[in-house]
Amino acid sequence: KVRDGRSFTATVYAPRGSAINGIDWADVDAKFRTLAPYAGFNAERIEQCMATIRRFGEGMALGIDVLRVVA
Repeated sequence: KVRDGRSFTATVYAPRGSAINGIDWADVDAKFRTLAPYAGFNAERIEQCMATIRRFGEGMALGIDVLRVVA
């Protein structure tokens, strides 16, 4: 509600990132880069993690790479 008493509403049936719309890699990248420093990751570690995340879609052997980056 605004000061003059009017109110506005909107309905979003499929928000950004929902299953029907999918998620853009640029959004994943931006969110990870924003939050990773709070976990104590430095720039080099962030780049290592992002390289691993990008390979998810390429059918990599996930277990070994993830353990190498996180360890």
